[in-house]
Amino acid sequence: LIYMAMALLHARRVQATPADVVDDIRRELASPFPLGRARRWAVRAGDSHTPHTLALRLAYRAADLVDRARGERARRPLLAELEGRLRWELQTTDHTGISPVSGLLTLLALGAAGGADDPDVARGWERLEGWIWEDDARGTRVAGARSASWDTAFALRALALAGVDAETPVVARAAGFLAAQQMTRPVVGGEGGAGAEAYRRNDRIDPTGGFCFAERWHGWPVSDCTAEALVALMESGDEALCNAQSREDAARFILRCQNADGGFGSYEARRSRVGLEWLNPSEMFGSSMTEASYVECTASCVEALARWAEGAGESQIAARARCEAARGAAWLRRAQREDGSWPGVWGGGTI
Repeated sequence: LIYMAMALLHARRVQATPADVVDDIRRELASPFPLGRARRWAVRAGDSHTPHTLALRLAYRAADLVDRARGERARRPLLAELEGRLRWELQTTDHTGISPVSGLLTLLALGAAGGADDPDVARGWERLEGWIWEDDARGTRVAGARSASWDTAFALRALALAGVDAETPVVARAAGFLAAQQMTRPVVGGEGGAGAEAYRRNDRIDPTGGFCFAERWHGWPVSDCTAEALVALMESGDEALCNAQSREDAARFILRCQNADGGFGSYEARRSRVGLEWLNPSEMFGSSMTEASYVECTASCVEALARWAEGAGESQIAARARCEAARGAAWLRRAQREDGSWPGVWGGGTI
């Protein structure tokens, strides 16, 4: 999504209006080095976690030549598709985007295309404030993510483990909040359409049943967030908040995130059958071009599927959940290192 917005901005040759502040920023970022095409590959070694491969550089140069040769008319259908996908992304995330980085770039790209009167852009600028907070010690900052559903699930599980009665107000309120965050159906997507088919057209899996890292408005449910929320709500014991259908929907979403090797991805199962890391343009992230099987996600998903299946009877989906939980557990055993630890990705390198 970040690169879709950047592609749209570049293709339309968007430039900021000349101003003193723009010149100041350029001097701060580039001085004493001159700006220009000759500096496009210049990256400080300490900032380059994943250097560009030779193949990627050649691909960039080929794309640059094609870009110069293609006129605006030939580019127009591609730009319209990019704009449509970015707009759909805004509309299905309550105009926040998956993150403030991609959200901000999307607003700039769509704003350059449609002007200040674009209602999606106007709403997006309002929603951008939700990522921002400030305090007296460090001033204004922008959050990389919000985590209300994730935090609430763990708090509920801790309270259950501590033996706090499910009828107490704190548990009841937390469980009520968490249950309300489940995506009970695909979000309406404006011009891009709604329903599972619209998600497929936009290269997304059906989000029904999932829980996001933040809240429902975020629109991007995650496998382990769903797993932890499912277990937390089952432990709360309130059938009215999380009925049998809601639990099954959560289990089905988790299953949609399972990879062929038995492990679980984060937002979805891995799509590509070949490695794409040689195309990684980010410089700051490694192993980020495709989904993978993650120890953290797999552990949460295995527990949730196994515990849900215990009380789900002998239905076909319950039998599948038991089978896939066993496959996930087998993957975890294979992933364990000789010293007994596991490789971590989300927040820690070793578990």
